[in-house]
Amino acid sequence: MTLSKYTGRHPRDANDGVRIGRAVQHHHWHPNGTRSEPCANCESTLSLHERHVLVTLVEDNLGDAARRYLCNETCLSEWVDET
Repeated sequence: MTLSKYTGRHPRDANDGVRIGRAVQHHHWHPNGTRSEPCANCESTLSLHERHVLVTLVEDNLGDAARRYLCNETCLSEWVDET
């Protein structure tokens, strides 16, 4: 599945009005060090300078709600509501 096909799907355990607005392959390069975040699915610590999936969540009628970081498409697939 391409990442664009996750658009509009709901992350598990999210409020009903929260959905995926965008999912892209991403890496964050910063000259003064590295930033890390937990994977939204498996909670592994991700070094954001390495390739990962960035998901922008949107909340109905409010626009962008938050960013979430995932290890890869496998974690993204596990994280979305499959119903």
